[in-house]
Amino acid sequence: MNEKKIGQIIHDRRVQLGLSMEYIAKAMGTTKATVSRWESGVIKTLKTSHVYLLSQILYLPIDAFMGEDVQIEDGELISLKASIKKKIDAIGDREKLKQIDDFTSFICKK
Repeated sequence: MNEKKIGQIIHDRRVQLGLSMEYIAKAMGTTKATVSRWESGVIKTLKTSHVYLLSQILYLPIDAFMGEDVQIEDGELISLKASIKKKIDAIGDREKLKQIDDFTSFICKK
């Protein structure tokens, strides 16, 4: 796996979605400095759990982190999904969050 390429993928997608390093760090339970080291390639390996979470946060297939050529969905829909997710994540009430998550999952499947 090419660490620099993986870091570039993380950086480019984060910027494309308008997400801050702080947002990624908080969503992953890590620090902004760690996200920065991933993007710059200083951290040479990603834990499997980190790859999975990044794939969810950045709307990327896991194969994209493994150096595979994959069709990466992009555009307005992904940016909208990321924006909605950021707003949902700002909600403190876990029950309401679960209801919203279930609803948006249902809508996105349509």
